[in-house]
Amino acid sequence: MEIRTALHPVTIGSQRFPAGSYVVTLRQPYAAFAKTLLEPQHYPELRLYAGGPPLPPYDVSANTLPLLMGVTALSARDSLRIGLSAPVEPPAAVPGYPGFTGPSPDAPRVGLYRSYVNSTDKGAIDEGWTRWVFDTWKVPYASVVDSVVRAGKLRDRFDVIVLPDQDPHDLLDGLPRQYPAPYAGWARTA
Repeated sequence: MEIRTALHPVTIGSQRFPAGSYVVTLRQPYAAFAKTLLEPQHYPELRLYAGGPPLPPYDVSANTLPLLMGVTALSARDSLRIGLSAPVEPPAAVPGYPGFTGPSPDAPRVGLYRSYVNSTDKGAIDEGWTRWVFDTWKVPYASVVDSVVRAGKLRDRFDVIVLPDQDPHDLLDGLPRQYPAPYAGWARTA
């Protein structure tokens, strides 16, 4: 996808953008792809039954890139009559964000819950991808398994515990009791 920068300030609607702002034109081979990524996607109003609760989306990802990335993207209804740069490469994200370059007293103590239950099609997959992101970006974390939760005093060890996307019943009940004690349910006691 071709990305250019505005050589001059530009106003779209009531918003003014400075020179150097990114511009994605739709006169390019990947116009349809750019439009799909940058336009807001609206989830249809679907109900489980008339007057019932909303039908949840099938996925946890965001298809609206500006919403996902926390940036503003506006569509210009008419052609912009401003100078644009040649296509540019956006700045690359570099793993190892300076805030996580090493042990620091100010760094949050992060725990990542690792469930033994894989009863859904997501199960351990979401935890694995979260681990991959943390490892790629060099975010220090510790895996939190059921025995760590049972031991208690989590506040002494962690400032935040990340719970990957998982069915709440799997979190509460864990594996059935026929599994060995270290792996069976942890939140509810018999």
